[in-house]
Amino acid sequence: MIKIDKNIGAKDKKARISAGVVLLIASIFISGVIGNVMSIIGVILLVTAFLNYCPAYTLTGQNTCEADGAATSHDDSNDKAA
Repeated sequence: MIKIDKNIGAKDKKARISAGVVLLIASIFISGVIGNVMSIIGVILLVTAFLNYCPAYTLTGQNTCEADGAATSHDDSNDKAA
């Protein structure tokens, strides 16, 4: 099985889910090519959100997990001198 490193943080995930749902709902009311494109983008946003992985982020070296503090949790309580 292929190991996929998580590169989508919590805030990014919420934004992707929100935008994906909005695009899918809007595509119901908009017909033609624009509606189809909105559907495809909405599905892509939802899939990447639920997988916590974005291939475009991998290509560009981005990782929003670090921005959320999830990937770089550091406990300073042990670093203090007594």
